[in-house]
Amino acid sequence: MARALPRLVVTPPITAAPRRSFLGDALRRFVARRLVLIGVALVGILVVMGAFGRFFAPYSPIAQNFSDELVAPQLATGSGLTS
Repeated sequence: MARALPRLVVTPPITAAPRRSFLGDALRRFVARRLVLIGVALVGILVVMGAFGRFFAPYSPIAQNFSDELVAPQLATGSGLTS
């Protein structure tokens, strides 16, 4: 009787996933989430407003004119209010 040879199982070669850097992978996942992008945009707007606030509101928030606080409205100004 002839002996049967053991069968050889040929498996396809294992292909590695394309290499991504840690930063590239994190950035890809970061950009994929729309809510994260909205949050980053809002924080960016707040940072810009804080850094360049003097250009957006050139008047001092501390300076007040207490002498005109209780003065009645006048017609000297266009809106009828004191300036």
